[in-house]
Amino acid sequence: MAISQARIIESLEQACSNLNPDEFIYSFLDAYGFPKSTITRLRKGGDNRNVGEGDDIGLKKKLYFRAMPAGTDLDAELDMLKANDVIARNDIRFVIVTDFNDLVAFDTKAEERLETSLSMLDKQYAFFLPLAGYEKAIMYSEHPADVKASEKMGQLFDLIRERNDLSKPEDIHALNVFLTRLLFCFY
Repeated sequence: MAISQARIIESLEQACSNLNPDEFIYSFLDAYGFPKSTITRLRKGGDNRNVGEGDDIGLKKKLYFRAMPAGTDLDAELDMLKANDVIARNDIRFVIVTDFNDLVAFDTKAEERLETSLSMLDKQYAFFLPLAGYEKAIMYSEHPADVKASEKMGQLFDLIRERNDLSKPEDIHALNVFLTRLLFCFY
């Protein structure tokens, strides 16, 4: 069953406003629609699903969560954790470090970083949407051949316009239609 984004926002807002550091990660997982059985097993400990080291919580192919004392350099801790073998070995998607005032996270697939105060986490809910099954759109840069072809078409447009009397809007439209058809023939 798909989870609504409104429910995610509401659950995150509630988890951050009624902050209980011992329960935060479980509320976070619940907000993103993780099964209650998974959350219960993680809470009780001793489950082979938790790939976290020490007091950390880690779910294979999902997330790795580490809570730190206030005043810790979260950026340095995140960078150290990203380099840890447990992240690569378990194909962790999100690495999260918090001191319960601020939160830093890294999406290993999209290679994006999030830095936010915990009170604003509900505003940043979209960063973690892949946990709920909503993948982010990734924009790809243009292929060099496409860029070169576009430049050549632009030069052709300028050359035709320069060498012919194309001052009326209808003439420009006709030229655009012609170049569109020409481009279609090439592909």
